[in-house]
Amino acid sequence: MNAILATKLRAFITGALILASLTPSFAADWKYAGSYEDLKGKAYMSFLDSTSVSKRGTSEVTVLVRSVWTKVLYGYWRKHGSDDDILDSGAERTMAGDIPEYFSLPIVIKKLPAKDLKELSIIAIGHEFIVNAERVPSRVDILWRIDCRRGRFANTSTIVYKPSGKIADVIKPPELTYYEVVPGTEQDYLQQLTCKRMV
Repeated sequence: MNAILATKLRAFITGALILASLTPSFAADWKYAGSYEDLKGKAYMSFLDSTSVSKRGTSEVTVLVRSVWTKVLYGYWRKHGSDDDILDSGAERTMAGDIPEYFSLPIVIKKLPAKDLKELSIIAIGHEFIVNAERVPSRVDILWRIDCRRGRFANTSTIVYKPSGKIADVIKPPELTYYEVVPGTEQDYLQQLTCKRMV
């Protein structure tokens, strides 16, 4: 086997392994993890795969997070918001007293009027249902590593999907670079939702 072919084969295998480790299985359980804006001010919603949270050593966790543009989700709602399965998924769970874990975080409770909790929970659970049903092909999946003890995070790898659902890009940083968690950011909320599993 010549050197060029061997290099291409290694690159292909590496890419396949990254995809296998990042691509959520049918058992993924996407949970609402807040609404944010990217660096360009474009709004998106974050969902963490509760089945992906795992410990790394004594102070770190990894978690797979799916980001979906708010515009895409609300576009889906405009077309399918009256579908019984979406409405029932939110209403039944909320009436049973179930609210997304995100809304139980102390930092969220402080900002959230109690009167809005039920309505926001129904909407968030509806979003979870849509994302879990794979109804939003355009998305970005990021595997985060969070250092719970030091309050820092790193992007392990990213998969960007086209509106068709096909993979547009796979980005794996050449080395793990940690950044400090800033209060009130997506990473802050992810840290609060995942690091409690370290105990």
